[in-house]
Amino acid sequence: MIVAGVVFFALFAIWSVKPAAPQVTFVSLKGEKITTASLRGKVVLVNFWATDCVICIREMPQITATYQKYRAQGFETIAVAMKYDPPNYVLAYTEKNRLPF
Repeated sequence: MIVAGVVFFALFAIWSVKPAAPQVTFVSLKGEKITTASLRGKVVLVNFWATDCVICIREMPQITATYQKYRAQGFETIAVAMKYDPPNYVLAYTEKNRLPF
């Protein structure tokens, strides 16, 4: 019984240690810099997407709805467009679909 308790405690200790997010800086469409350090303590969804990704576009309304539902409680969403995506495509999509994040 003691061995099982020690094993359980060791596994719990390992599983309860949460690694920190890597230090990353995102640049918004408005040119604002957002760092992972500035988001510390918040629940953040980082969604990697592209304007030519059918699944990404299909899920964006659900991501927007989740953000709208929980933002008052500190929930943040960062949508990171792929590097190959032309900035004008990203801007057009975000404006057309009124992405709030």
